[in-house]
Amino acid sequence: MTARKAGDGAYNTLTLIFLGLTVFVCLCSLLLIFNVVRPPAPFAPFSQVDPPTLVIPTDTPTFTPTATFTPTATFTPSRTPTPMPIAPDAATPTPGA
Repeated sequence: MTARKAGDGAYNTLTLIFLGLTVFVCLCSLLLIFNVVRPPAPFAPFSQVDPPTLVIPTDTPTFTPTATFTPTATFTPSRTPTPMPIAPDAATPTPGA
């Protein structure tokens, strides 16, 4: 018979820890796949907000549009046609004539 080594229990404990962690990782993966839990923020599949852009100030002039004022509406006189007076018809007798 051989003597038993003192490290046998440590290997069994280490095996159980790795087995438990493997089951935990598989369970978390399944929950993420079936959308039961939300993914952590750095691993989100898409972002609704655009990332901020870096703006570096420069001394060179840029071609930016300037504010121009549009002219306001002015009164433009127009020729208004006046109705032509209707001449009495010669065939119509006038009273007192």
